[in-house]
Amino acid sequence: MNNYYARLLKIYVVTPLFFTVIPVTLIIIVLQGMIRNIRQLTLNSCQQDRFERQIRRMLIVQRILLAASGFPFALESAYLHATSTTQKSSLHKTVENLFLQILRFVFHMNFVGTLYFYLYISSEKVTADNQMVLSALNSSNPT
Repeated sequence: MNNYYARLLKIYVVTPLFFTVIPVTLIIIVLQGMIRNIRQLTLNSCQQDRFERQIRRMLIVQRILLAASGFPFALESAYLHATSTTQKSSLHKTVENLFLQILRFVFHMNFVGTLYFYLYISSEKVTADNQMVLSALNSSNPT
């Protein structure tokens, strides 16, 4: 496989897969596991429904942000490929590089921001997670 086809594969397959499709798929899988774990907790129905709604809302927002922050990488790669034969001034290259750095910053802040958002907004979920871990530890440690 020559360099041209490897570059096309990276631009149109690898970049969208690793920056959008795979992370969103993993989030969906984790969401299903979290909801399954919440259903196994011994909570009243109203509290359980509230936890499920809260987790769904939080993860839907994260999926949208992840897709929105990952999709520009695919566009940027396609743009760079389309303009690779064009003669560019140093200012043009600088603007492209600045745009790429901003994209990277937004993409990485998405993950860090989501973590802090979860910690800030979901003290109830943290309490439920702690209860689940403690009950799992108690059931695995027969005394």
